[in-house]
Amino acid sequence: KHAVYRSLKRALITYQKLEGKNWQPITEGETIKKEMESDRVPAIRERLALLGDFSEKTTENEKLYDETLFQTMIKFQERHGLDNDGEIGPKTIASLNVSIADRIRQIEVNMERWRWLPQEFGDFYIKVNIASFELEVIKKGQLVRTHKIITGKPFRSTPVFSAKMQYLVFNPTWTVPPGILNGDIIPAARKDASYINKKKLTILDSQGNTVDP
Repeated sequence: KHAVYRSLKRALITYQKLEGKNWQPITEGETIKKEMESDRVPAIRERLALLGDFSEKTTENEKLYDETLFQTMIKFQERHGLDNDGEIGPKTIASLNVSIADRIRQIEVNMERWRWLPQEFGDFYIKVNIASFELEVIKKGQLVRTHKIITGKPFRSTPVFSAKMQYLVFNPTWTVPPGILNGDIIPAARKDASYINKKKLTILDSQGNTVDP
């Protein structure tokens, strides 16, 4: 029932209709910024039109990265979790070049992930997107605010779960987990004696007394 799942379903239909279309990779090159001219702009314009991001229209200068294409690119970047600065760099080109088959598989996998979650999150909830390092606060279907987050490394991954929130602590103290202590903190402190102070960490003994790093 969730809006994101329904959106993924619509996207899946869109990409399934694109199967068999001519999908030539857009070549890499220097970052294209607004009002620049590039031989790659026509291919980028055609790709965005094929994806349904905007209606392909003829322009006086097909090679010009104009305002209309710039605004369309910002929306494309937002939709794909990229930096929405409108600049067409390596990451944006890579996203534009993802094959139809790979994108369909990606959508199907994410739809299945959504099926693991509760049907309803309630009127007021927090959603964490681990992959994009972002937290969203949703109230009555509207995005209230977003925050950047820190997540675990691939070999110490952030757990995935859904639960009812009972309380929220602002500016909490943080006890370093053993894995991070042994894998990150201690090795860094051995290399740099001032590391503990730089990171604003406090060392306590078993009685709770502060210890000089």
